[in-house]
Order: sequence, then C-alpha cells, then structure tokens
Amino acid sequence: MAGTSAYETYIRDRAYSRVIASAGRTGRFYGQNGKPFVTVTTIPVAGGTVYPAASLRISGLLAKLAATAGWNFRLRFTQGAASVNVLTAYMDATRSHIPFATDLKLSYDRKWAFAKSRTPAIFGEGSLSAGIHSLYKVESNNLPVNLSPRGQTAGPAFASYSAPPTVETVLIDFASAFEIELQIAISEGECAELLDLTVEMLSHGPNGVNYAAPTATYCAGDSLTEGTGATTGADDWVTLLGQQRPGRPLLNTGLGGQKIEKVIDRVLDDPVAGRHWDLILWAGTNDATGDAALWWGTMLTQLERLFAFRAPGARTLICNLLPSEDWFTPGEVAAALPSVNASLAAHATYGPLVCDLYAVLATDPGGHVPAAYRADALHLNGTGYGVVKDAIDAKMTALGWA
Repeated sequence: MAGTSAYETYIRDRAYSRVIASAGRTGRFYGQNGKPFVTVTTIPVAGGTVYPAASLRISGLLAKLAATAGWNFRLRFTQGAASVNVLTAYMDATRSHIPFATDLKLSYDRKWAFAKSRTPAIFGEGSLSAGIHSLYKVESNNLPVNLSPRGQTAGPAFASYSAPPTVETVLIDFASAFEIELQIAISEGECAELLDLTVEMLSHGPNGVNYAAPTATYCAGDSLTEGTGATTGADDWVTLLGQQRPGRPLLNTGLGGQKIEKVIDRVLDDPVAGRHWDLILWAGTNDATGDAALWWGTMLTQLERLFAFRAPGARTLICNLLPSEDWFTPGEVAAALPSVNASLAAHATYGPLVCDLYAVLATDPGGHVPAAYRADALHLNGTGYGVVKDAIDAKMTALGWA
C-alpha cells in the first residue's frame, strides 16, 4: 500500500491475529451415570469474527482430579440446532493434567476446515503415534484433502450436501453468531476441571488474502463438472485438464443437480478463489426449459451477478450447453438449446469467452451426443470428458491462459 510504513503494515497485519474466545477455570464437576458428554463451558462468538481462510489455533488445559479411568473430551461449534465437532480426544487413566492443542485452516468460503492433524496434540507424551502432533513432531496417517467436491476434507465440515439434485445445508454460518462448547465425558463419581481454553485466529483479514499461483483455477458447475459418469479423480474433465496442464492448480466445486443460480451462489461465497482465480464455468443445464427466452434470461441474470462479483482483470471461461437424450422426447427443450447457445455466443461480453462444447460433442444427426461419449442420457463417460478437456484446453490457449 503506497505511503504505508513497514511499522504501520506490521500493526495492521497484527490486528488480524487475535484471541477470539477464551475461558478460565470452571471449578470441578463430576461425571454422571452412563458417562454422557456434559458441557463444561460455552463461549459466544459474534458473527463475522472468523474470517475466510483463517487459521484457528485451539489450545487448553484440563485437570483430571481422579486418575482411575479414561475419559473423552470434545470441542464443538454450535449454531441453533446444528453442531460440528472440531476436536475430539480420549485420555487414559494415568494422566492428571492434560494440555491440548490443534490447528484448523478454514477454506475461503468457510465451509471446510483442514486439520493439521487428525487428533489434537497432547503435550508431554513419551511417544507419538500416527495422526498425532506435538510441538516437536508432526505425523499424520490420513490426507487432509479429498478429491470429492462434496467432501473436500477429512477434517470438520461446516456444510453438508444431499444426493443430487444437491441441496447445500450450511451447518455453521460464520457470518452469524455461533457458540464454542467444550464437553467432557467422565465416569460417575470422578471429577475434572477446565483450567484454560483459548481459540486464536490468525488471518490476513476479512477478505482472506491469498497468494496462490497465478494460474490457480476454480471449476464451477453441476454434475458435469463434478464428474458424474466418470471415475472422480481419474477421468472427469477437471482431473484430465490438470494432467494436461501440469503445474496449474485446479479446484473442482461441481455439485450434481444444481441450477446456475446455486452454482453462482457458491462462487460468490468464496471471496478469494471465486473472485480472483481463473474461473471455468459450466452451468445452466439444470435450468433447461422449452422456452428459450426464459432459459437464456435465467442464465444471463446469473452471469451478470457473477461478473459484477469478479475482480477486475480476473479471467473467466464459459462452457456452452449439451443436450440430454431425454430432451428429444417430445423435443421442445432440445429445440430451445441451440437458441440458448447462440444467445450466449452472440453476447458482446460473454461470447468471446465461450468454449463451444456443443460443436465438438453434439455431432450426431439432429444434435445428439454420440452414445460412445455418454454414460447415460446426459452425463459423459471418460471418453466424453476427454473431449471436454481437449476443447477447454484449446480455448484456454486461445484466450492466452498459460
């Protein structure tokens, strides 16, 4: 920032590294019959406190005042009737004071958390097992990231997704107030005490600054982007494109059955990748109707929302639409499709960005997609997605995308 001294920059950045929740000692409490989880402390957190892409450092100290049996503790984020466990651990009978810590890295849209270890560090252990980290060593026996767009992490998920047609349910909306709960399950007659709980946020600020590779690419769409009909992570077009262009990072956010409005909603939820990364959009198939003007109007409205959100200079590629075999009987929807694609191609802003998948895939007489490319009436197989990959790759080259 022009005119900002190094000291001022330091102070500005430090403002986003702070404790967002803390609790002191609770006094001792006793276990109940059946060893249920009981809430030891609840800390309210105001909406908007947790920023996109923030790292959360959770640490605390528990005292177990009777060392005769093991017990469990967990930390939860709760909002209304929804709750998400962000830390769980079991302690054996021999330990009396338990300092614990874990780190979570939130996604840009705050719907996922990538845990830096599967279980929290319990400091003072004589040895380490896979999946546990301490101040001195990190070992993990599971990957923090999954290939599936609807299950991106092995860590906590703050949104859930139904089977297609996909409905997204946000469990913890960080834009609104939520609560942090520590719960402990101990045996009847035993007692324990919380001495400290601290949740610290480290962040670049409310806009989630990201220094990603300049070619980082956000792939948004429905089931055709998710890869239905292919083997996800093997021959869906996003995976194939990544293999075609090694070194270009790709994020697949396709969710089956979603209409273009929901696809764009999810792009707008992401202030970093959705706003700044290269974007490949393939959506509008699930808005199909025999009224071509209505169909195109729906797409145009959502494209305008998208481009109003995108950062100046951010690059976008738009794929046009393919027919489903189901649309040819009785035929009104299939007849409307060429008009919709033509309207997209003719648009002064969006037309030059279009990758014409219809031209390379709907090659059978009457505008049908050959059976050799399809897994079902609509979705492609690995061969069909290979054609998609080649067409998108060629359009990226034409647009000057390295």
